[in-house]
Amino acid sequence: MIKMFITIIAMSLLLVGQASTANALNLLVNGSFESPGAPAASFLTQIPNGWTSLGNGSTVDIIAAGYAGGSASDGNQLVDLIGGGVGTFPSGLKQTVTLQGGTMYSLSFDYNGGRYQDGTPTSGAVLDYLLGSLVSGSVNVDALNAFASNGPVTPWQSMSLVFTVATTNDYLLTFQTLSGAFGGPYIDDVRLNVIPVNVPEPSTLMLLVVGLAGLAVVRLRETDEPMSV
Repeated sequence: MIKMFITIIAMSLLLVGQASTANALNLLVNGSFESPGAPAASFLTQIPNGWTSLGNGSTVDIIAAGYAGGSASDGNQLVDLIGGGVGTFPSGLKQTVTLQGGTMYSLSFDYNGGRYQDGTPTSGAVLDYLLGSLVSGSVNVDALNAFASNGPVTPWQSMSLVFTVATTNDYLLTFQTLSGAFGGPYIDDVRLNVIPVNVPEPSTLMLLVVGLAGLAVVRLRETDEPMSV
């Protein structure tokens, strides 16, 4: 009996670890744009590792924290979807990811905007995002500003979407903007996670572990008690 309790507790602890790992695993490569590293407090006009260009000659800037008084949402770097402040449109980046049919996923990312260097707000700066035919949308960033040297800083905004994939396939995740110059849009901390199905939350599993441990202690005490005469 005691061995059975120990086995159940061990399996429960294993499930806690698996559930936590499943929730934390990012299916995207370099979702916080930390590679390659841009010069300190400066920027690098280059597509981040793990991502590709849109194939039309456009590119992006990898911006290090501290540049123009800005900071990344996650890690030390963020991406400006318009490389060098000017370029070919649409401008942005993309990454292909394999998703499994019958599985629920969450896509999340942080975004911001930026005023021009003279402090003037942008006009018509729009971030477009799409994941194959599964997810798509747009958000205007004219009211946002990531860099203190250009005006009052606004916090990073977060977008989170949940969807279910019907068919196993490769899907293209794209972030782009159709026009603009200096002033973004900017993105950071892009995550694509599996949402576990029929797996209890770690907190629920821990309650189960505690309960089983209590039962095991009670059983041990009952076993150790001397028989009455």
